[in-house]
Amino acid sequence: MTEGEKILIVGFAQFEASVQAEFSLVASLIGLVARFIFQPAEEAAYIVFSGSKQSDLATLRQWLQAVLAIGFSAIVFSQLCGANFILIVYKEKWSTESCTYLLHAYCIYCFFMAYNGISEAYAFAKAPPEVLKFLRNLMLVNSVSYIGLSYFLS
Repeated sequence: MTEGEKILIVGFAQFEASVQAEFSLVASLIGLVARFIFQPAEEAAYIVFSGSKQSDLATLRQWLQAVLAIGFSAIVFSQLCGANFILIVYKEKWSTESCTYLLHAYCIYCFFMAYNGISEAYAFAKAPPEVLKFLRNLMLVNSVSYIGLSYFLS
């Protein structure tokens, strides 16, 4: 999905260079959080879920609560300190109102993606092979639809 968004912003849509730069800045910044916090959590959750023979709903609930706490903290941080954070890290050039709003929105988006990642880890660890095949095909259709609709609606 991340690469699809970049293709849409840079390639297809007619956005100004400053908007493309702001999107790239915020996407890279939030991408660090996703890569260093949420991706390892998702991989660890998959290992925990696949190593157990039980349904692990209590364990799933704990993982989702942890992601909820981290994600909600990121959302609150972005709302309260996002503008100051961008100002400190990237100076005045990037401390624009639109960049701050983009950071707010991207933190909310990242939260839902992390929540989805833990849910997928559970599903992929517990589902039978025929269900996994169906889910992979569904994800492909979803990705193509997302990129197509984003192109036509932008």
